[in-house]
Amino acid sequence: MTRVERLPLKMLVLAAGLLVFSLAAAQPVPTGFKDTDALLAEATALNAEILAPKNYASASKSYATARKYAESGRMDRSTKELVKTNTYLRQAIEAAKIAEVTFTDTLKARERAITAESARFEPALWSAAEDELVRAARKLEGGDLKGAKVSANRAGKAYTDTELAAIKTAIVGNARVLLAEADANPNKVERNAPITLTQARSLVAQAEASLDANRYERQQPKALAAEAEYQARHAMYLAGQVQKLQDRQMTAEELILKWEKPLRDIAGALEVTTDMSSGYAVASEAALERASSLVAMDSEKNMLISELEVQLDDTETALQRTERLKQQFADVESLFNSQEADLMVVNNDLVLRLTGLSFAPGRAVIDSSNYGLLSRVQRAIYIFNDANVIVEAHTDSQGEEDANLVLSQQRANAIRTYLLANSDIPLTRISSEGFGESRPIASNMYEDGRAQNRRIDIVFKNVRPGGPASARSAR
Repeated sequence: MTRVERLPLKMLVLAAGLLVFSLAAAQPVPTGFKDTDALLAEATALNAEILAPKNYASASKSYATARKYAESGRMDRSTKELVKTNTYLRQAIEAAKIAEVTFTDTLKARERAITAESARFEPALWSAAEDELVRAARKLEGGDLKGAKVSANRAGKAYTDTELAAIKTAIVGNARVLLAEADANPNKVERNAPITLTQARSLVAQAEASLDANRYERQQPKALAAEAEYQARHAMYLAGQVQKLQDRQMTAEELILKWEKPLRDIAGALEVTTDMSSGYAVASEAALERASSLVAMDSEKNMLISELEVQLDDTETALQRTERLKQQFADVESLFNSQEADLMVVNNDLVLRLTGLSFAPGRAVIDSSNYGLLSRVQRAIYIFNDANVIVEAHTDSQGEEDANLVLSQQRANAIRTYLLANSDIPLTRISSEGFGESRPIASNMYEDGRAQNRRIDIVFKNVRPGGPASARSAR
């Protein structure tokens, strides 16, 4: 084989070596890191960085070293560092759990400070409180329980103070900034608008005193702070106007006329006097009276509109109900012919008189020929699905009165039983009552009258239909 022929083989070997090296470099991090990462996540969740700072710092250092060794391919050294890391992390986890129990009150104070966004509003105080807690945790890790509790108590107080300071800053911070601007204002706000500036400062002090009394009741402090901000801005504006007078950039007359103009415009728009020949009192009182009158008129108008809207809603509801009841009445009416039933309205009740239903003399058994009629009665009950129903049974005056009363009740019960059978009508919707011969609608002297008195009425209670107001025969 010639030299030219051997050259490609050498290149092939070199390429293979490079491939092996590149594959080795591209190997994923050993699975040992997965266990370590899991421990690291657990330690982080327990705030081990703060509650177990010594072990957590040692773990972090060993972990970084293990990563470096792994990246350079020195896996044996990486593994040794991971073993150390895991040991430190397990110790940190245990130490953090112990700290959670030992520093319970301090950690609650810390959570309240976090809720108040102390790190945002009072970063220096927050950092100092965190440092004190770390000192407590270091002492606990070192076995100094007494010293740890002393430092933890200091940290707890620091967190409590930080929380209050953060709450104050969140509420009155803007007002404080404006007051600082006023103090640094070249227009000398302190000298030129002392009354308004003093009022702003007093409002801030009141807000802070209220928070000192109860840091969690913030409605009043917020209102005071908002007013303080307004007064601080107002003070700076007034100081600027006074300074212009002092610098002779405008005269006192120009300033007064400038301030009178908006009031004149308002009075004019309200169509009251704009006379300020004796000052602004007359015009301002007239404008105020007119504005108050318009507000009262507007309030009355709004109340009237509200009442009309309610009435309109009630009217629309009544109309809708009337239309619905008309349709229900028509639907029931269509179920029966004139030989089967009469449909009538009595006061607020709808009465379905079953003229086509009869019992054998002295009997309370429903004949099978009446099943179809009673099935349609069931459908009528479904149509008026929000009404309670009473089955009323009546007899003529033939026979003993007591016997007729018992017979009528038996017949009413039989009809109720049939209507409830094979249906999902609730039991409580239908009741039955027998009246015997006590409520005749015709004379019992003649057969025709007695036939009318022997009747079954299905009464739908309180339906208030908007349609017929007197008796109608069903079609």
